[in-house]
Amino acid sequence: MKGLKRLALLLATAVMTVSAVALVGCAEKTNASYSTGVPESYADKVTLIIDDLSTEEVDAYFQVDYAEFAQDATAFDLMEKLKADGKLCFKSEDSSYGAFLTAAGVIEGGEEKYLIEADDAAQVFIAIYTNVEAEMLGPNSITYGSETVESSAVGISQMTLKNGAVICLTAESWA
Repeated sequence: MKGLKRLALLLATAVMTVSAVALVGCAEKTNASYSTGVPESYADKVTLIIDDLSTEEVDAYFQVDYAEFAQDATAFDLMEKLKADGKLCFKSEDSSYGAFLTAAGVIEGGEEKYLIEADDAAQVFIAIYTNVEAEMLGPNSITYGSETVESSAVGISQMTLKNGAVICLTAESWA
């Protein structure tokens, strides 16, 4: 009987150890507020990407169901929602053309972590790209998985959200 109890205890310990290792090995590499890499799908979503082009992978992306927005919603509305949800941080200045972005980042552990920032001394600005065809300016483009975004012809406050819209923010030099 003692041997049977010992065998059952040993078997239970082995199962628990294997289960714990398997769960740790399968952990998804995402933050509670944002993901990195490229989304698997853009369908029925609006996607905001923050991408420091000097790094290999997309630094952060956020996806929100398109149905959560009014028909006349803008990309700035998307940013405001993500900020209110405690996922996104950004800095902007009001201008006669609407919001002028000067920094964008993520919230990690309750702290703001800016991934891209404008810097007048270094001649760096926040560039905005979109896949909404009516607002694409070109010729600059970036491809994320199945979607290509081009330089936007409008500012973040005028940029419309469409089903499947991808908005990308990067830091670029005007020099």
